[in-house]
Amino acid sequence: MSSVKRLGIDLLVCRTCRRSDVQNQDIRPGEQLLALLKNSSLSEKVTVTGVECLANCKNGCTIVLQAEEKWTYVYGNIHPESDFEQLCEGISGYVDTDDGKVPWKQRVQLFKKNCVARIPPPVNLTKND
Repeated sequence: MSSVKRLGIDLLVCRTCRRSDVQNQDIRPGEQLLALLKNSSLSEKVTVTGVECLANCKNGCTIVLQAEEKWTYVYGNIHPESDFEQLCEGISGYVDTDDGKVPWKQRVQLFKKNCVARIPPPVNLTKND
């Protein structure tokens, strides 16, 4: 049985995120960001999915960019409206990489300042490792 490699990018968006700088949160900022991203013109390689709490509550809207054989990134403190254009540009940069690591000078400011975590791709460990 051969394994099938996924070539797509998963963009996970915390639906439950709130922001301390937003007064009216009848529609949570995380839901607002999710709706904007689902209706955006991101690459067809990107699948946008809403998820429950990503445990970065004090730092506003949070997303995860992940793909098989790429580094995974968690970004927080994203404002759905004012950061949207920069966010989409940063996502495109991630899509265009082979390993998920966008060179520092090419990263959007939003990603430079708001990286919560960078996680290496899964590795196949053997008994000798």
